[in-house]
Amino acid sequence: YDYRSCDFKANFRLAVSHNFCTSISAPTDTFRLKDSVAPAVFPMLYATVDNGSQVSLFYQKSDSTDTRTYHIYRSKNGGAFSLLASLPDTGGISRRYKDAAVDPMNDSYCYEIQAEDSCGNLSAFTKTHCLIQLDGHRENLSDSLSWTAYSGFKVNKYYIYRWKNGGWNKIDQVSPATQNYLDTGLQCNITYSYKI
Repeated sequence: YDYRSCDFKANFRLAVSHNFCTSISAPTDTFRLKDSVAPAVFPMLYATVDNGSQVSLFYQKSDSTDTRTYHIYRSKNGGAFSLLASLPDTGGISRRYKDAAVDPMNDSYCYEIQAEDSCGNLSAFTKTHCLIQLDGHRENLSDSLSWTAYSGFKVNKYYIYRWKNGGWNKIDQVSPATQNYLDTGLQCNITYSYKI
């Protein structure tokens, strides 16, 4: 017997028919049927800084067909996570959420997501993803860069980009254990921008 409901009470009786005769059982005791199965865990793919005032999160939908809502939580500067947004399930596999209430130049952010189904059951949280926060200091004809490690997936390399001639140019790459870099041979009175 298959019945879809969040929470209800019911009695059951069994009827058996043969030719023109029907036999009906006595009713069962009252059963409480409750859906307590949480939605399947799903992955947050990555989080990235789009610009100085926006972060994008990319995640895949839960495999559970009755998922209705995705709750996005954010932590700022290592503080407690708080609910940022609740988004309806709109179909499709890959999703993107834009957080435009951020200041990634001065603050660090971490994110995690939880799914909720039509009965209010909550999935486990996704793996927490924490953004890179890049800092830089001007030195003698060089720029000293340092950054926080990305967390949420295994990092194989960090690629360092510098803005030049109207575009981003990769200038070097370092191992995941390295979180600083000295860019040398620069010119005076020129503004340099970087991203990792």
